[in-house]
Amino acid sequence: MFGAANQLLGTLALCIGTTVLIKMWKSSYLWVTVLPMLFVGMITLTGSYEMFWMFLKKAGTLAAGQAFSLYLDAVLVAIVAILGLIVLSDSIRQWYGYVVLKKPFTSSEVVVMAGGGSAGRMQTAIHCVDDEKAFKLPHGTGCC
Repeated sequence: MFGAANQLLGTLALCIGTTVLIKMWKSSYLWVTVLPMLFVGMITLTGSYEMFWMFLKKAGTLAAGQAFSLYLDAVLVAIVAILGLIVLSDSIRQWYGYVVLKKPFTSSEVVVMAGGGSAGRMQTAIHCVDDEKAFKLPHGTGCC
């Protein structure tokens, strides 16, 4: 069960990598992340499906007190697989909109500039004051 969760996390990492490639306008390289993601995802989800039914069959042959842990394992495998499917299906829906439908994508990064300066002119600096390095914001940024 730990292996299935670990491989699904690997699949989700490849999913994030695919999204990064799309947002970097590198759609010609999508195969680098999509093919391994599909392979690992399908193998892991197939294994999770088989493991779910194996836990239920074994739990059905044991007494109620002994079967609890197997039922719990089956539920946990199902939850991990369902959450993985939700993330993958939503990502595929988003990728379709970005790549095929050419929808503009939004970014969650926010550039906050106080004092009316532009991001191109704002530079932070590290200054030495009395042999002590201090991080200093540019003049006019409006901090404390």
